[in-house]
Amino acid sequence: MLVVAGSFDARGGLQRRLDEVARLAAGKGPATVLTWKPGVRWSRERRPDGVDVIRLPALAGWERDRAPAVALANTAVSVALGTTVALLLRRRWHVAFAGGLNPEGLVAGIAARLLSRPFVLRPWLPGPVGNVARLDRSLLAPLTRRLLVAADSVVAETMEMAEELVSAGFEPGRIVLLDAGLELGRFVPPTPESKAAARKELGLAGKGVVVYCGRFDLRQKRLDLLLAAWERAGLAGWQLVLVGDGPDRQAVEDRAGGLPGVVMRPWQEDVLPFLISADVAVLPTHFEGNASALLEALACGVPVVVSATGMYRRLPPPGALVVETVDEWAGALRKVAGDPLLREELGRAGRAWVEARHDTAAGRGRLAALLGYPDGDLPATSRAR
Repeated sequence: MLVVAGSFDARGGLQRRLDEVARLAAGKGPATVLTWKPGVRWSRERRPDGVDVIRLPALAGWERDRAPAVALANTAVSVALGTTVALLLRRRWHVAFAGGLNPEGLVAGIAARLLSRPFVLRPWLPGPVGNVARLDRSLLAPLTRRLLVAADSVVAETMEMAEELVSAGFEPGRIVLLDAGLELGRFVPPTPESKAAARKELGLAGKGVVVYCGRFDLRQKRLDLLLAAWERAGLAGWQLVLVGDGPDRQAVEDRAGGLPGVVMRPWQEDVLPFLISADVAVLPTHFEGNASALLEALACGVPVVVSATGMYRRLPPPGALVVETVDEWAGALRKVAGDPLLREELGRAGRAWVEARHDTAAGRGRLAALLGYPDGDLPATSRAR
């Protein structure tokens, strides 16, 4: 299988999920990730898990919108290089899986059509800087859309994403709703003893712990709103632990400086100890797909306060309080912090919902069938992220 990823070295849920798809495919045969990285000539990494990662040069990264001329040149160079390499690697893949629409879908679609092979698209993010919105702003949008709508399947994690795809011209019959999965045997509610031990190991103390795990990217994550709500909530003796990294880390540190109880921690490849330590998890966000941070917290029996994005407003996850304004955020933090019985009730509801909807094993067969594996299954993985 060929996995085409606009970015594979950044930190976040998208990269983890693409990495998981590649590792799962490697259990069946050759698996190659084709990605771009500004500032490199090209490189090839042959990993012990059987995944080959090929990094190609790019004029600019894909994490931000660029001026139209820069975006056009970046797309042209990236698609030309990516398609050429994909064709040279044709013996290593039978299906192309694109983690995005442009340039990922363009490369996967062109190479697959030239070789008469299937390709599958998986756009990841809805909203104003999501995959469909970016495609609409592209100077090549009409031409790109004609190729992409011919994909054999398009995987959407949420109804919001599916609706955006339909509005962009994708046929509803080609769109497959596939919930994000989670290794439920790993993310489990802690015992009182394991929770106390995790807090001691992490150096956390006080009456309670609120945890945010994710990117420090104010374009998407509303950490400024969270910090304003934290200041207004006035949770004496509680700690707000911000775990992560990203382009706006300094801005977040500057805003958090001097606020009582705020603790900054670096990015963690394994956030499980922080979730075990948490009484409450928070996800402040402008827009979101099916966030790993929310699913992992709920799986650990931790109640979540989350922003009212389109999806979470329409279908509030059991175990979560959905809020929008600073006052609503502050009120929700006070409410859940002050009521241990409510935290227990939300924790149980969240765990039950994740078990019913987001078990990785349940979705693995459907994904394998879309990718054309003959026995309709992909091997499980127990590797920690």
